[in-house]
Amino acid sequence: MGGATRSPLLPRPGGVSPERWSEEATKRLPKYAYFPFGGGPRLCIGNTFAMMEMTLVLAPSPSVLRSRSQPGAKVQPRPTFTLRIEPGVPAPIQPWTLIRV
Repeated sequence: MGGATRSPLLPRPGGVSPERWSEEATKRLPKYAYFPFGGGPRLCIGNTFAMMEMTLVLAPSPSVLRSRSQPGAKVQPRPTFTLRIEPGVPAPIQPWTLIRV
């Protein structure tokens, strides 16, 4: 699956470009250019639940949590059944603190 983001079908494969998922850009992509849950007859039966769960869990997170990557941290992608990052992403998650005036 890690190879999916490096597909030559995508603009700047392997790079971070959130604009590739804009509504206009996704209309130009072939049907299975991005397939996190498979496709066709082998579609994951949990895909709808997973997308709903991600929305419910991640949507409120930025309002109560913050994460900053550590300067100079080196991460290496490790393609397995799913793409993993080694040795992990060094980005501590902390609660937002209120500033008192």
